[in-house]
Amino acid sequence: MRSLKNVERRAWPGEIPLTSLYTAGTGGQIFFRALKTQGKLIATRCVPCEQIYLPARSFCERCFAELKEQVEVKRTGRLV
Repeated sequence: MRSLKNVERRAWPGEIPLTSLYTAGTGGQIFFRALKTQGKLIATRCVPCEQIYLPARSFCERCFAELKEQVEVKRTGRLV
């Protein structure tokens, strides 16, 4: 292992033109669009597993089924 004392340090003045665009995916877009425009919590439901995913997802993490059914989640309840 080389000692850091013996390593030549280099620097480049200026900026590196990097841009990044994070997307929430198709499921996330459903959730965030409804939250922003309608103030609603929209989830997706897996019919075979009867699992509801909030925020909305594109596929079921249990059985890998495509999630197409959208359901509105009530503002009452308990988060577990």
